[in-house]
Amino acid sequence: MPINSASLCIDCLIGRAERLALVMNNSERFRHLVKSRVFSDLSKPFAMQFLDECHVQIYHQRTRILTEGLKPESVYMVAHGTIDIFNESPLGHRVLLHRAGQGEIVGDIEMLAEEPCVATCETSETATLLICSRKQFLTAIAADKQFLRNLMKIISLRLDRSNQFKVVDRCYPIEQRLCSYLQYLSLRTPVITENQHFLAELIGCSRQTINRELRALRDLGVISTQNSRIEVLDPERLADLAQSRLPD
Repeated sequence: MPINSASLCIDCLIGRAERLALVMNNSERFRHLVKSRVFSDLSKPFAMQFLDECHVQIYHQRTRILTEGLKPESVYMVAHGTIDIFNESPLGHRVLLHRAGQGEIVGDIEMLAEEPCVATCETSETATLLICSRKQFLTAIAADKQFLRNLMKIISLRLDRSNQFKVVDRCYPIEQRLCSYLQYLSLRTPVITENQHFLAELIGCSRQTINRELRALRDLGVISTQNSRIEVLDPERLADLAQSRLPD
């Protein structure tokens, strides 16, 4: 088959898949979201209705969806990809607070409190989000108290995670902090694409220090590095090192 014909067939298949996705309900298209923590102890019809009423947005580059200091217009749920939640200083320095993955929601606290966002949210380079309007979100809360209870449980987990990293940042030496953050960044995928500058700002040290500590982890066989990518090869060893200092 000529190359042009093959390319045309592939384009046709992609177009057909996109058209099929458009006619599918969100609850069918994103079945994995029905089991999200936010729907715990809720009926399946409740979860399906919530998902079906959302608007789907696909992102092909990093996009800011919520900005610190501004009130949210919508609540966002991650179907695919991730959302980085961070604070940003006037000089542009970022402090990563959380990386939200599949099934997680952002903008919910501010929507409930009717307050400006306490952090900025930015999608990963490729991401699919379900966008929930204010009216839909508040209607779902009024429809079943368990939904609100689940949101409160999730907020409690966020506070617990924040407290844990405060201990890491204040009490752990640099090599242990690096292992803790590498463990966190690799929870959903073993490949970490953040560069050394990002890690240095996250941990609070120089790029030279990050480079030295990454080399030590590579020598131990815990990670591999190629260009700006870090792959965790031994997550169990990394978890152990996050709790104890690297051997001399």
